[in-house]
Amino acid sequence: MKSAVVFGVLGLGILLLVASGVWSALQPGTSSWTNEKDQQLSKVSDKMHLLTAKIASAESHPSMHGGPDLPKAKEELKSLVEENMRLTNEFMGIQSRPRTMSKVMKWSGISLMLVGIAGWYAVNQSN
Repeated sequence: MKSAVVFGVLGLGILLLVASGVWSALQPGTSSWTNEKDQQLSKVSDKMHLLTAKIASAESHPSMHGGPDLPKAKEELKSLVEENMRLTNEFMGIQSRPRTMSKVMKWSGISLMLVGIAGWYAVNQSN
């Protein structure tokens, strides 16, 4: 009975170690990042860069005959930067999730294998 438990723990450890190696291929992080979010991130990034250029141009060459409303443009840029940061952080979290799970599975598998080996040694010493 003891040896069955030991081999079960050892087998589970090996299974987790093997599964951790293929986890990123089985569960890609990009599966939950939609095309709509990708397009939204691109639009926000493009608008942010264009607005930054307009603000820099307006600050370096002030015009008394019109041009962009500088406080309004700066406020819009601030909101675009916040949205860009939110979308980028969401993407990074989605992208790193499979790697994190793979690491947890790998180290859990190694730990269970070590416990199984120690148990196997203990069972053999008791006989």
